[in-house]
Amino acid sequence: MKKIIFHSVLFIALILVSSVPVIVQAQLPSFIICGQDANNPCRLCHLYILADRLINFILMLIVPLSALMIAWGGIQYILAAGNIGSVDKAKKIIWNGIFGITIAFSAWLIVNTIMSILATGTFTQWNQFPSCS
Repeated sequence: MKKIIFHSVLFIALILVSSVPVIVQAQLPSFIICGQDANNPCRLCHLYILADRLINFILMLIVPLSALMIAWGGIQYILAAGNIGSVDKAKKIIWNGIFGITIAFSAWLIVNTIMSILATGTFTQWNQFPSCS
């Protein structure tokens, strides 16, 4: 049993270490690109850019977290060893990870479509916001 726990902890540590560059990145995106000086005042188009960058950043965090959740459910499924209660709990964890990422990307699709309609007035430039220059 100790060997299984050791391998599980080692596997989770390996996943966390390999996902750190994705989550941390060497340089995080700058969310606020206006108002830094008098030559670049903030306008309405900057609000659209800010919202788009925040949504993309949150989605960048959700993908590795849901992958970790699905992996944890898989580990729990393996460690269940036929125990019906533990197997059901592991399946629930896996399905929650799948539903979570599905809901996140569906919300992104809805919000991004609404923002593109508000920004441009049409569907022609989906995911393209007006330039602020």
